Amino acid sequence: MILSVIVSAYSLERFHDLADVIDGISNQAYSPIETIIIIDENKELFNKVNEYIKVKNLENVHTIFNSENKGLSYSRNIGIKSSHGSIIAFIDDDAVPSIDWAKNIVETFNEDSLIGAVTGDVTPQWECSDMSWFPRELYWMLSCSYVMTPKEKKEFERGFGTNMAFKKNIFDKIGVFNTNLGINGKKWVGGEDSDMFLKVKKAGMKILFNPEICVRHKIYSYRIKTKNLAKRAFNGGYSVFLMKKLTNYSLYDSTEHQYMKHIIFKFFPLTVRNISSKNPLISIKQMFIVSVVLFSEFSGLVYGYFDSLITPIEQ
Repeated sequence: MILSVIVSAYSLERFHDLADVIDGISNQAYSPIETIIIIDENKELFNKVNEYIKVKNLENVHTIFNSENKGLSYSRNIGIKSSHGSIIAFIDDDAVPSIDWAKNIVETFNEDSLIGAVTGDVTPQWECSDMSWFPRELYWMLSCSYVMTPKEKKEFERGFGTNMAFKKNIFDKIGVFNTNLGINGKKWVGGEDSDMFLKVKKAGMKILFNPEICVRHKIYSYRIKTKNLAKRAFNGGYSVFLMKKLTNYSLYDSTEHQYMKHIIFKFFPLTVRNISSKNPLISIKQMFIVSVVLFSEFSGLVYGYFDSLITPIEQ
């Protein structure tokens, strides 16, 4: 069973991260694997990756140059069309898979013919140790496993695009990634992975979370700065609105609704109690950043509503 692994990249600054991903896939305990790397609108990066593959003498690693960067969803769709595997996995260009990542993906699919998608654990690899104060409640902003992520193997609503896989034939039934969603240049609009998981479920197929399907996601310090988090949260709220508008997504029955209940009834009360503990400054810092994120996300949701009244969203 061939496993196709698709990676999309565009930044020359992240070449070394991309090299780590290529090495991580090439050193998997499972074979056969084909790796498809989509390089968006960066010829220098494309040439550098090809040279790296040649020097390392890597087999079954293919590069595709996309001359116009139309966003992550568009690039992933190029990868799907170019793949030959019966299972297609996706991993970010700044994540590193565990050595059994591919094997666990294939074995999980083999457990049940009704499984249409699988996902797994994503752990943060902090750039420096003093970033560990960051609350687990906000790990979702870093595309990492957070408080709503299961600890054991079970059916689940969705995972992160950093670590997900689908049966190839399911794309014939539900279509490919929605190009209205997904990161596009400096416009950070997510939701394309969540939308795909929800379509799998709607098609009557199972989504299985397996913690053994694990990757490490590199998190650089700039990503947890307040300004960056507020911007990403605002765009995250806008992304949720787009999903609701484009797919009739129900917020009441969603993971977002469960998450808000956790924040209000568990996180804030517990953190308030921790203020009198040994690390009151950390507790205050955590409460502040969670509050900023919630306000920013709500603002993005409201902005999406009013923006759609002025400029109707194409569906």
